[in-house]
Amino acid sequence: MSVIVHIGEVLAQGLSIGVQGDQSKAGQELTFSLTQEKGLTEETIYTWDFGDESDEVEIKGLDAAGTQRYTYASDGHYSVRVTASNEGGRNSIVIDVTIGTPPSPGSEKFIGSDDEKEKKRATGLGVGLVILFLVVILVVGAFIIVFFWYRKRYVNLEGQYKTLRAGTTGDPMALSISASELQEDIGYSKDSEADDTRLVSDDGEL
Repeated sequence: MSVIVHIGEVLAQGLSIGVQGDQSKAGQELTFSLTQEKGLTEETIYTWDFGDESDEVEIKGLDAAGTQRYTYASDGHYSVRVTASNEGGRNSIVIDVTIGTPPSPGSEKFIGSDDEKEKKRATGLGVGLVILFLVVILVVGAFIIVFFWYRKRYVNLEGQYKTLRAGTTGDPMALSISASELQEDIGYSKDSEADDTRLVSDDGEL
């Protein structure tokens, strides 16, 4: 006598997981409950995986495996999976559980990261201030050089203008100064003039 097994009647179907307990922080015991709508239950192996790298738990029969208590050691997101296996096949159900307030992706901070950022920011600020100081010194130095150069040129031009103006107005002192300067320029002196005069008188002719 042969026995015909209909997979649809044996395979565990309509699995669902419920969870109760305080999920606001780690260290609180949670109660997980498993229900099944169709399929065999007594000969089915139920495997619980709580998603935190702990060992899986295998229990035979829904009566024994239907209620599980578990405590998470740290905050985080966990995927709880239950796999039901029997001669009709295998079926699974997964739910996500969040414990506490885990950090969002990309917001993790490493020890010393803030200090390193502050050091880099301070270094950049110091370099910028040094560069600014050097630029200010160069600008001020260039201004001083240009100022004194123009001042010296202005004084020279002013002196030449006064000499020229005095000469055109008939100032004897200015004219004598101009004559002296002219003699120095052409290499003429009174001594050389006196020598030429004596030579002319001795010969009696030019």
